[in-house]
Amino acid sequence: MPSLPELMPTEVSDETFGGVTYHIAGELVPVLSVDVTRMPVYFEHHILLWKNSTITIGLKSLKGALKRMMAGMQIFVTEASGAHHRVQP
Repeated sequence: MPSLPELMPTEVSDETFGGVTYHIAGELVPVLSVDVTRMPVYFEHHILLWKNSTITIGLKSLKGALKRMMAGMQIFVTEASGAHHRVQP
């Protein structure tokens, strides 16, 4: 008899990959939080649901715009970068 599928944990804190620290939380709809203080992160514009007020959002153009347009691919990606907000005691 086949075994039942095993649920993967959906909570990760302070993990780092490629120089970017991230956190994952949530059961039904996991939420990815990314620390962009040391390195900007690029993503498709419709992915961002919420941002801290200290984060700067901009556009980055990709090389090969004509070929990308003809292939139906994106020409721009969204760039998020910023710094931690310091609380003064």
